[in-house]
Amino acid sequence: MFNSTLADNQPSDAPGAVAVSDSDKLPSIITRNLLLWNNSADGDGLVCLGCTLGSDSLQGEDPLFVVADGSRVDGADYRIRSSSPARNGAKILSILEQWDFFGNDRGGGPWDSGAHEFQ
Repeated sequence: MFNSTLADNQPSDAPGAVAVSDSDKLPSIITRNLLLWNNSADGDGLVCLGCTLGSDSLQGEDPLFVVADGSRVDGADYRIRSSSPARNGAKILSILEQWDFFGNDRGGGPWDSGAHEFQ
């Protein structure tokens, strides 16, 4: 799983946004350049069970979304602000195309963690 934003997933019967059952029978999921925020019923950010979370992912630190108030909001804007700790924190992954979710070029410098490149 690469270049994704997982936010405000708060199921009452699961630990968060990403969980792997029978992980001893499956290869580990490797995650890179993720932005993980507010993804559990108790809000502690626990999200990746049975996964190997890359050091270039941001988890548990407020990513400073453009519009998000910590709860699921229809129409929330999960792009990051210019002061976000997710800015330039990810690695360039040559195996992937260099465009973000909206088709914006991520450029040649460090990428932002998550699905959106700050513009």
